[in-house]
Amino acid sequence: MRWKQKSKRRSFARLAICVRLHAARIRTATQRWWGDVWAIHRSEVSSETEPKTQSFGECFFSTLISVKLSAIASALGVELRGPDSEIGAVASTASATPASLLFAEDAQTLAAALASSAAAVIVSAKLAPATSEKALLIAAQPRLTFAQTARLLKPSEPATGIHSTAIIDPSVKLGEHLSIGPYVVIEGGTHIGTGTSIGAGSVIGQGVNIGLNCRIYPRVVLYPGTELGNNVVLHAGVVLGADGFGYVRDAETGEY
Repeated sequence: MRWKQKSKRRSFARLAICVRLHAARIRTATQRWWGDVWAIHRSEVSSETEPKTQSFGECFFSTLISVKLSAIASALGVELRGPDSEIGAVASTASATPASLLFAEDAQTLAAALASSAAAVIVSAKLAPATSEKALLIAAQPRLTFAQTARLLKPSEPATGIHSTAIIDPSVKLGEHLSIGPYVVIEGGTHIGTGTSIGAGSVIGQGVNIGLNCRIYPRVVLYPGTELGNNVVLHAGVVLGADGFGYVRDAETGEY
């Protein structure tokens, strides 16, 4: 009996040692993975340059986001009244700077916006004052135009290229200005559109077609044959192309 107890203790001790060794290996691999991700992040930050005025077409693969109001008006199909100022960000009345753009939907918010430090205000034609020292963007839906401007002014991430740990089948067709992160797996027959970014640990199955300027965050899985259009954003952990949640019952066997 004592011999059996000692044998059991030895077995449990060996199992505990194996578990600890395995956990240590996982921690080491995880630390290396995050080290690669952090290195990419630092390289992206260090590659940024000072803002200058650009058209929206030139901003797609750049971090420069200061834009003329005339460019915003042209891109969003709204009317510009007043000086063609440079806009660097959207803001609230309280946080506005001389490079900010605000919006107003009633007389009270319009008065506050006109009294602020902002360079311009988005307002409807009905609410727009006859004269204004500030530039005005005349839009049918000021709040929507404000949101669209925020998207246009958002800094685009510079392309980092293909990480050395990514596994990509030779048959994959790759566009330009790509960012493919650590430990990404891309199977054969896949097409990756220009300007697309694929986060660390993502798996792209065989025959997947990804459009232009897509943003795929870490650990996304696209099953074989999945198709994405242009400008699609998939957040971390998304799975597309897997079996659905619907069930069909076989009337003869009763199985699903």
